[in-house]
Amino acid sequence: MRYRIETERVDLFDVSIVITMCLHLSADVTFELLKTAFDKACSCHEVLRSKIVIEPDGEAYYTYADEQPDADNVSEAGADKSSERKNTVSDVKTKSCPGGDMHTGGDGHIAAGHGNSFTRTELSLEELIRENERRRFRIEDGEFIRGFASSDGIVLMMHHLAGDGKSLLYFIETFMRCLNGERCESVPFRSLDLKSLPQGSALPMVYKVLTAHWNRRWNRVKRIFTFDDMDAAYTKYWKDRETKVTIKRYEKHDFGHLLEEAKNNNVSLTAYMITDMIRDSKGKNDIGLAVDGRTDGNRSMGNQATGISVEYRYDPKETFGENARKVHALMNKKLSDNRYRYFVLRFMGALDTTLKDALNLEHAGCFSSRISSSLAQLLGYGTKVRDISITNLTRADIPLKYGEYEIKDIIFIPPVVSYAKNVYGIVTAGDVMYVTRHIFED
Repeated sequence: MRYRIETERVDLFDVSIVITMCLHLSADVTFELLKTAFDKACSCHEVLRSKIVIEPDGEAYYTYADEQPDADNVSEAGADKSSERKNTVSDVKTKSCPGGDMHTGGDGHIAAGHGNSFTRTELSLEELIRENERRRFRIEDGEFIRGFASSDGIVLMMHHLAGDGKSLLYFIETFMRCLNGERCESVPFRSLDLKSLPQGSALPMVYKVLTAHWNRRWNRVKRIFTFDDMDAAYTKYWKDRETKVTIKRYEKHDFGHLLEEAKNNNVSLTAYMITDMIRDSKGKNDIGLAVDGRTDGNRSMGNQATGISVEYRYDPKETFGENARKVHALMNKKLSDNRYRYFVLRFMGALDTTLKDALNLEHAGCFSSRISSSLAQLLGYGTKVRDISITNLTRADIPLKYGEYEIKDIIFIPPVVSYAKNVYGIVTAGDVMYVTRHIFED
């Protein structure tokens, strides 16, 4: 496995990048069974058996955690000439993965990655988030996911380079199947590179010219960053910061009422909820929405998310429904047009890889240059940020019942992204919906 980090490169040096989910099961399960299921589930997903390497030329790759570079196939710049993966299909043939110990491999199967862990804790969900979002994932050692058996439920915290919100749901499905004693097939890593993006999503010429101009300016002062820079960024960024999570549960009756109101107004539930969030605001609201970018409906782990944004000022002279329909129309316009739907991936993919690293380090306060500083402000890494960022995973598209085990609730908390003041995560399991808000405390 050797896959170049491309459209997802902006996540590499991000200092707030942890996706969290909390599960409530219908019955208590022993820690030993949970840990065994977690290890087996990690063994099944190719990305969780990998690590991240940064080459001397600044390029970064996913590679297997135990893989050593072949000196005969590595160029002076550090690029593997024999096995670089150009797209999204695994090099490894599909096989059953019953789990086991990564270091022994006695049954011939690769098991859980070196860095991934499952531990018992007395900390609450919010305490776990506060502690772990500031503790850097050692992705260079293969640490992409941390699991906890806590008093608040089973908590899973994942680095965005291992996948998006849907990826974590698919990991949960594998975890539950392993808990139920099922044999699970190996799942190849999938991600979105520029070549795999759909037709009609090409970057407009004006942005090609702009990104080329910024890349030329950056190349005059270009710097290659390392994991030491990442450590320094985490230390500085989180020194005086803490986040706060609020969780709202919608029972079957309340959730059904929201769905009915959205349907009566001919809008999506997301558009309805956005309108409700901004109805008391005075000015124009800038709203970002995470969007599933999967072009083939695959159920693999890997960051396959894209995003759109809409701007809207709530008009008190019109009814709530009229405002909601306008928000819905703005969303649909961008979601139905690949130029908008995949713009952020095309745009960020066109920037020099190390310039994207510099943007994150500017945001953390650990690096500054004239080009990275001005670009960071322009792209929302500074003080001018969006009002709201929303990720709605809608109804979880995984089974809730696995033999004697059943998922009762799923709570989803996205990271506090650099470009938004208020970050919301929404997911529905069965007839229960959870809405979380993740913000920095004042």
